[in-house]
Amino acid sequence: MQFDIILIGITFAIGVISIGIAVAIVTNLRRAHGFWQLALMFFLEGIYATAYALELASTSIDVKIFFNHIQYFAIPFLAPFW
Repeated sequence: MQFDIILIGITFAIGVISIGIAVAIVTNLRRAHGFWQLALMFFLEGIYATAYALELASTSIDVKIFFNHIQYFAIPFLAPFW
């Protein structure tokens, strides 16, 4: 069994679901009573997880470095919104 494919799939699913939750919170912002910080937190986590999954799935070192930079774009903003 290829556990690396399972890890990539689960990580990518977490990223896509997080971005979906962020979009759902933003579209229902009036009913969510202003939890825009929570939507931003889910969006940043979605960027981080998706970039990490794509970094794991890539084979070229240049592509790995590119997705690593995208992944590190979300890291400094996660702490203040936590």
